[in-house]
Amino acid sequence: MGPYYLTALVTLLGEVTSVIGSVRTSAPQRTIGSGPRSGETIPVQVATHVTGVLTHAEGALSTIVMSFDSVATESPRIEVHGTAGSLSVGDPNRFDEQVRLRTWSDDGWQEVAPSAGYLEAGRGVGLLDLVRAPNREQVRASGGLAAHVLEVMEGVLAAAEQGRSVPIASRPGRPAPVPLTQI
Repeated sequence: MGPYYLTALVTLLGEVTSVIGSVRTSAPQRTIGSGPRSGETIPVQVATHVTGVLTHAEGALSTIVMSFDSVATESPRIEVHGTAGSLSVGDPNRFDEQVRLRTWSDDGWQEVAPSAGYLEAGRGVGLLDLVRAPNREQVRASGGLAAHVLEVMEGVLAAAEQGRSVPIASRPGRPAPVPLTQI
């Protein structure tokens, strides 16, 4: 799931220049909860709780928590805080959630009308966006963006292991917004 959320953060806030991280593996084994191997106990060989701080090129900081160790959460998937207010963004793994804004003068959260993106989007919309790109340089979900997100994920794990900030070398640029488009 990490690539969905990190790609959304890079798209919203720009490329990442450095990361710090901390990880934990809560149990040495887990029991598979669904599918054909349901009930089977397997060894855990990766971190199951990952936290990190990403520094974006334009100065924003992102705090991430990705965990297989929590039962549930009511935290928004992405929330952006700035000097003028806070923005609650829908889950990037879904396509139908509202964006909400709360400024200093608001009594509560206000829904924000869509200003960009594919209306009524669903799985496969990335392929549609790829087909509609006028040329290779304008592909939003580019190989460069994917490599950057992978470097960020690996960087958080390396930062946790090394106990220090890890620089991120790749610079794919921030993807252009999708014009407001009815599918």
